[in-house]
Amino acid sequence: MGHSIKWGPKKWVDRDWVIQVIVHVIQTLTHDRKSRSTPERECALAVSTIRLTFKHGKETSLTNNTTYPTTYPTTYPTNNNRDPIQQHQTMMSARILPTTLRMASRAAVRRNMLSASAVPKLATSSSISIARFSTTVMRTNEATNKLKTILAAESDFEHKDAFGLDDVYNNWLKNSGFEIVKTDNKVLAELVKKQGDETMHLYFDVQRITQVGYQMKQFQEDFENEEDGEMLREELTEASVVELNFVVEKAGKAVGFDLVMNLVSNQFSVAGVTNFQDAQVALSDSYDAVAKRDVKYSGPEFSNLAEELQEAITEYLSSRGVDSGLAEFIVAYSSVKENNEYITWLDQLKGFF
Repeated sequence: MGHSIKWGPKKWVDRDWVIQVIVHVIQTLTHDRKSRSTPERECALAVSTIRLTFKHGKETSLTNNTTYPTTYPTTYPTNNNRDPIQQHQTMMSARILPTTLRMASRAAVRRNMLSASAVPKLATSSSISIARFSTTVMRTNEATNKLKTILAAESDFEHKDAFGLDDVYNNWLKNSGFEIVKTDNKVLAELVKKQGDETMHLYFDVQRITQVGYQMKQFQEDFENEEDGEMLREELTEASVVELNFVVEKAGKAVGFDLVMNLVSNQFSVAGVTNFQDAQVALSDSYDAVAKRDVKYSGPEFSNLAEELQEAITEYLSSRGVDSGLAEFIVAYSSVKENNEYITWLDQLKGFF
């Protein structure tokens, strides 16, 4: 006779037989051995727990060929010579049996409930998903239409409010010798001038100039009612500067002048002077050329140069047209070009949506 388990006050049953009963009940309730549902995993865990409880006893290996009992256990004589420890372990196993059966029953009930409510639940989820999708589509369309409407209104306004260069600046451009290089869809503007064997290129950022000019105007209006407005205006004058690059090309070589233009005084100052043995390095916008320009030596601080040299360089630039008239034109042209770029940007954005 195998190891026995106490079943009730005065009855002992075979341990292996009890395990077979439990497995039989679980399989009867769950039906599908291959299912990986949570209830079956819980039942399997319970059976494993029972087997671990009989650690000191005989292990039972159950295979698919095992014949499981179909009747309740019969009574076995009480074994009064059992080891106390083993008897305690088998009694614990007997207490686990009701819990295991309850777990199997609960699993079957859960499975039946899920089967009964599966179709209505899916239908409810589908209805919710469709409702959410419809709401999302509606909101998406509303947002797109709102954006298109605002873009169209803004574009119409800007087209009607568009402006060009005043005649005074057009006249200055004709007499200066400078020509505007067409650079659509770019914030970098370029002016070109030929004088003798030299070709001069002036580069400046129209968006930066427009922004600084607008901020300067706002600050000036705020300072008018301030007691220390005069001092603040002086500080603003020093801060209202933008950077430009003036390149003189001759015989395949070039010299680049890093300039700073003050938007209040319309005056230029020199920040650095760079020599280029290859003019293309100074003029090209390729990554290689930009990288080479960034590491080129631009001379000492301009103010540290001898005064005679500073004056000579300033006079040279003035003779090439770098003066207050050019500064005024740069501000006016930057405003026109930036506005035209903005209108193009609006039209392209409107066309996309």
